[in-house]
Amino acid sequence: MLIRSSLEKVALWFIASSEFNINFRDHEGWTPLSIAAEFGYEGIISILFRQNGVDINSKDKNDRTSLFAAAEFGHEGIISILFRQNGVDISSKDKNGHTPLSNVDANSLDCKGRTALHLAVEAGMTEVLRILLHHNGIDLNPIDLKGRTLLHAAIKSNNREIVQILLDRSSIDLNSKDNQGLTPLLTAAKCPWIDHQTLRRLLEQDHIDLNATDIEGRTALHWTIQKRDEEAIRMLLDKPGLDLNSKDN
Repeated sequence: MLIRSSLEKVALWFIASSEFNINFRDHEGWTPLSIAAEFGYEGIISILFRQNGVDINSKDKNDRTSLFAAAEFGHEGIISILFRQNGVDISSKDKNGHTPLSNVDANSLDCKGRTALHLAVEAGMTEVLRILLHHNGIDLNPIDLKGRTLLHAAIKSNNREIVQILLDRSSIDLNSKDNQGLTPLLTAAKCPWIDHQTLRRLLEQDHIDLNATDIEGRTALHWTIQKRDEEAIRMLLDKPGLDLNSKDN
């Protein structure tokens, strides 16, 4: 940690220099960004992106970008940072025809128990999500340290398109509970910023558990009544099988 901190201080000193070329390419075509991405220096990556003019899609002599480097060595934190940058090219191909995500271990976990799919969902990276979903052996129901699935994350992000992409997958677990006992439906019913279209799409699913309860014993109907959300209440009441007499704790 001390060495890494010292490297970041040195990097900051160089970057602050008026003569520093932030997109300098060496004989291999590597830039400061691609080197930091390959060796996993998140702090240096963050410092670089605080500067103007960083070329996130600069290619080395093998046509590989910084995202290639981060993905190849499994630096999930850096992949997440790069995903969030405007203009990052996730479809760029190297000389072998591979994209940055071709070799990603889509099921590996970061320090919060999130997979690359979680990161794509949380960042609203629809195209990244579509690419990752085509990986062989991909786990469509990974659970992070808070017990949240991809569908939980998409609903909390209030991203209609990603919610629909996930619901179109027959193997998505509609009723998985997080550490608070919240299913995706309960999450939608509880969160004040969830739009009604997202709630409606969930209620259209054949195997959705209308009467699931969280750790407080509350159902989706409890939460929508507490929010005084009349339209959401009507949508729930229109569903056959809704338990009107469920009691919380």
